[in-house]
Amino acid sequence: MLNSLMPCIFKSRTIRSDILSSDQTMSSCTNFRRVRFKKPDLLTQLPIELRINIADRLPLPTLLNLRKVNKVMRDTISKDMLINARNRYDCHFQHLKIPFPSAHSKNQLTSEMITSKIYNCANINIKQNNNNSRHNLKVQCIEGIDDNGAITAGRFDNGLFFIYVDGEFEEYNMRLSIIFGGDNKCLYIGNTYEQIATFIKNNRNDTLAHHIQRILQYTKEYF
Repeated sequence: MLNSLMPCIFKSRTIRSDILSSDQTMSSCTNFRRVRFKKPDLLTQLPIELRINIADRLPLPTLLNLRKVNKVMRDTISKDMLINARNRYDCHFQHLKIPFPSAHSKNQLTSEMITSKIYNCANINIKQNNNNSRHNLKVQCIEGIDDNGAITAGRFDNGLFFIYVDGEFEEYNMRLSIIFGGDNKCLYIGNTYEQIATFIKNNRNDTLAHHIQRILQYTKEYF
């Protein structure tokens, strides 16, 4: 009788040993997960000055995602930091080409602007008849120019945007024709390209008013 029960006893012990081994494994996995969960975030452990320095150099999409990580990063990234990052981007125009960057082209454009008509699209403190204020407008970058060289888009070093139009536009056979020179040089200054495009649409009397918003379509690339 005892001999017949021995296999069952050993089998039961084997099962209990398996169950115990499984419980230990589950307990070990649980502890492992807890250790990984409690592992400190290296970014939030940095000094506040270093965190601000790093965050201040990041593009806007990265900052917005970083604010969602935890409360520490949400407090680190201020509203002023987001405003600065929102204004830090390059424009890629769909209908204007990127000119070859050179100091000569920027200086030449600046000299042409001095003799052009200035239109203030955002009530900016710029006097049209003051040559000194004209000379203070220094071109920082040229972001787009049309194939004919009649429309130039860019920014000044003070952060303002500009559209320089050298010509009068007419529509002929479903295409835009341009009359260059003379009194047709116009410099439009504003806070954004959209603001300038709206001003041109509402105030110019030639065909450009109907096409300017399409011409100035662009996408932003934050940096």
